[in-house]
Amino acid sequence: MRNITIMLLTTVLLLMLSVGIGVSYYQQSPSRDELVIVVHGLARSDNAMWLIETRLANAGYDVCLLDYKTIGQDSQLLFADTEQQIARCLNGQKTHFVGHSLGGLVIKNFLNKSSSHNNIADLGEVVFVGTPNHGSEVADALRDHYIMTLGGDVTQSLMQGSDTLGRQVGKNTIPVGVIAGTKSNPLTAKYFTAANDGFVSVESTKLANMKDFITLPVGHSAMRYDGEVATQIMHFLENGQFHHRN
Repeated sequence: MRNITIMLLTTVLLLMLSVGIGVSYYQQSPSRDELVIVVHGLARSDNAMWLIETRLANAGYDVCLLDYKTIGQDSQLLFADTEQQIARCLNGQKTHFVGHSLGGLVIKNFLNKSSSHNNIADLGEVVFVGTPNHGSEVADALRDHYIMTLGGDVTQSLMQGSDTLGRQVGKNTIPVGVIAGTKSNPLTAKYFTAANDGFVSVESTKLANMKDFITLPVGHSAMRYDGEVATQIMHFLENGQFHHRN
């Protein structure tokens, strides 16, 4: 049974693999004169963030999408690439950041560097969505599986512990809004002992200096398309806090 579960999980993770490189810039309306830099997660490309991009653009934001390789990639090369891409996005506007999963760590790395941070004329709000700030229990469970070797340094660095990527990039220096999912996945549920989104536990998403925090009943991958997640992101960009309905 365990082998069948691992095979199914491996198939799911392999289907996630995709590559991309470059920057996509989308402008729907100049009405806000504010920029949102959107950063995708592990094994994805800019295409994975198309619906968030569209929703932000329809709300009047200028949107710049990052597009970078993660599978088989060295984490330092990834950071060097994304730092350059973010620098190309900056245009003097008030600038917000939204990162899904690994994308939050990419943003954190950029903002923790004063030389990069100083290039932002007017820093707005920062939102992390399902970001494994303290690693992923699923990555831990697969640490000895060949898929981790296939995934390379970035994938392996998402395992928990003192070397997890969230710690490598340092403590968060900018107060952020954090969205965590609570809809688990049957294939990965046994790897968790508490609320999770199927890949990242709720506790792993939390940061010491969060500006605000909210949980939503959404799975890890589905967060990119979920309407309530998008609504909460935009509410935070406008108000510096989430809309807590209870």
